[in-house]
Parts: sequence; C-alpha cells; structure tokens
Amino acid sequence: MKKIIAVIMCIAMVFAFAACGGDNNGSGSTVSYDGTYVETVAGRGVITIETYEGKCDVVVEWPNSAAEVCYWNFSGNFDENGVLEYSDCQKLVSTFSEDGTEETLSEYADGTGRLKMTEDGIVWEDDQENIAEGSVFAAQ
Repeated sequence: MKKIIAVIMCIAMVFAFAACGGDNNGSGSTVSYDGTYVETVAGRGVITIETYEGKCDVVVEWPNSAAEVCYWNFSGNFDENGVLEYSDCQKLVSTFSEDGTEETLSEYADGTGRLKMTEDGIVWEDDQENIAEGSVFAAQ
C-alpha cells in the first residue's frame, strides 16, 4: 500500500512540475504558473491559468455587477523574468437579464498587455482599458 501511495505521489509531483511554457528559472527547476489567482482588494477579479499544448491559456473574469461579467481570454508564455506578454486578448461581456437569459458580446479581439509575477502574486496590466490598475492577484 505504501508503495502505491509513493508511486501516486511521484506521478502527482511530475504533473505539478509541468511548467507554463516550459520556462526554467535558471536554477535547473521548472516554474509552473498554472492555477487560480484572486484579486486581493475586493476579491472580485479572478485569473485562471492553464497550460495547453505548451502555451498558457489565461482567462480573467471580472464581474461589474450581478447582471454583468467581463471575460478576457488570451495566451502566451512566461519569460525567464515571470512576464507573459500578450497581443491576442479577446474581451467578452456577458449580460444577464431578469428572466435569466444571458447575452454575450465580443468587445474586441486584439487587446495587448502583460501578466507579471511578483512576490505577492500576479499583476495584470491591460493596455486596452487598464481595468486592473495594478491590482495584485494572489494564488489560491
């Protein structure tokens, strides 16, 4: 039983070391940025990062109200300094009506900006709207 648990833990460690973009921090270990990060002031904004086919797929969710939620979708790779530059951001706005129906519209599909890893978490800099204004998103 102990051997089975040890094998499962080894397999889990291998997956845990799967890096977003496969970057190496210079020490020989690989850094993974996959996960969920929540905005630290109001707790409304959420960044989710998942590695898929060697790239980080990023979704930012930011509710404006109970009836409207904005989503930004983009992809890229973190560099050796923990920065992901993007130029393919699509912004979607979902509006919920009183009868429960949802309407989603695309506002743009060519947004640019960056995510920066800091000691406190991720800082999102959106060049299009500056929506996060330097907010820090902490890992959950």
